[in-house]
Amino acid sequence: MIDYSLQKSKGYTIKGALNFVEYRFGRDGIERLKENLSEDFKKEVLKGIVPSDWYPFKFQVEIYEKIDKTFGNGNFEFCKEIGKYTAEYEISTIHKLFIKIGSPDTILKFGSLLWGRYYNKGRLEIKSEEKCRAEAYIKDWHPISKAFCIDLYGWMEKTLQLAGAGSIYMKHSECLLDGFPHCKFEGVWKPRS
Repeated sequence: MIDYSLQKSKGYTIKGALNFVEYRFGRDGIERLKENLSEDFKKEVLKGIVPSDWYPFKFQVEIYEKIDKTFGNGNFEFCKEIGKYTAEYEISTIHKLFIKIGSPDTILKFGSLLWGRYYNKGRLEIKSEEKCRAEAYIKDWHPISKAFCIDLYGWMEKTLQLAGAGSIYMKHSECLLDGFPHCKFEGVWKPRS
C-alpha cells in the first residue's frame, strides 16, 4: 500500500477550494467551513494559504470532505463542482497561456507534466490512441478519499471542455480505494462544432 503521509500538494489546490466556498456561499460560508476543520489545518487557513507552498495532501482531501459535509449531502458529488470551479479558476491564474493556446490534444500531450506542479509524488500517465478518447492513470499516489477522485474527475472534465471538447462523457473506472493498483479515468468527447 502507498504511504500517503509523505504526499504533499500545492496550496493552489486548497486556495481554489476556499475560493469556491467564498464564491458560492460568501464569507459566512468560509466561517462555517472553518468550524469543521481540524485544528492543525484551521491554523494554516487562518495564517493564509500560500498557493506556491507545499502542504500535507491530507489537508487538500480534508477541505473537499468538509466542504461536502458542510454544504453538500455527504456523497462527495459536491466535490465534482469544486473540481470544475478550480479548473476555471486556474485558467485565469496559473494555466492561462497553457489553455489559451491549447486544444484537447494539447492538453493530453502535456497534461502529465501538470501533475508535478500540484503534487510532490506520484505521476499522471495519459494514453490517447484514438482521437477524442483518452485514459488517465494516477500511479504511485494514494487518493486517501473518494472526495479527491471526484474532484479530479470534475477538474479533468472541465479542463477538456475549456480546451474545446464538446459533449464529454467520463468515468472513474478503476480506483486504488477499491483495490485496483491505480486510479483510472476514461474520457470520450466530440469535437466542438
